[in-house]
Amino acid sequence: MMFCIDSQILIWGIKKQSSDGQEDMIKRAEHFFRWVDKEKHDILIPTVVIAEILAPEPKEKYSEYMDQINENFMIGEFNTMCAIRYADLLYGKFGDLKQLMHNNGIRKEKMKADFMVLATALAYKANTLYTNDQGLLKIAKGHIQVANIPKLPPEQLELFDQNI
Repeated sequence: MMFCIDSQILIWGIKKQSSDGQEDMIKRAEHFFRWVDKEKHDILIPTVVIAEILAPEPKEKYSEYMDQINENFMIGEFNTMCAIRYADLLYGKFGDLKQLMHNNGIRKEKMKADFMVLATALAYKANTLYTNDQGLLKIAKGHIQVANIPKLPPEQLELFDQNI
C-alpha cells in the first residue's frame, strides 16, 4: 500500500518538532513510520510538502532533510498528471471554495497547497492521505481515504516480574 502524508506529520517524524501541547505527536509519527516500514508499505511525500518543511530552514539544512527523505520515502513530483487532477478538483467549485475559506479562516495560499497535496496523492494512486490538518481533511473527504496518524498502542505491562 502507499500512503501520502502532509507536512505536519513529516515535521513531527523527521524534524522532531512540535507545537506546545503536541509533543506526543512526535512519538506517534515515529511509531507510524516504523509500522509502515515493518509492513513494507510506501510513504509518498508531495514536493509541495517538501517545500513547506524546507521553507523555514536555512539552506545549510536542506541536504540533511533531503537525504532522509530520499532514503526513506517516495517523492511525488507535481507533474502534468497532478496538474490535471488539481484542475479536475477545482473545476466549477470556486464559489464553494471561497465560502469554505471564509467559514474556516483558511488562507488562499494554504488551500492551494492543500489541493496540490490532494492532487498528488490521487495522481500517484495513494491508498490513504494521512493528515492532522482539518482543512485538508475536509477537502479530501470523498476523493481519497483520509485519516489522522494512528494513536500509540497502549503500553503492555510486564506479565511476570523479572525479580522473582
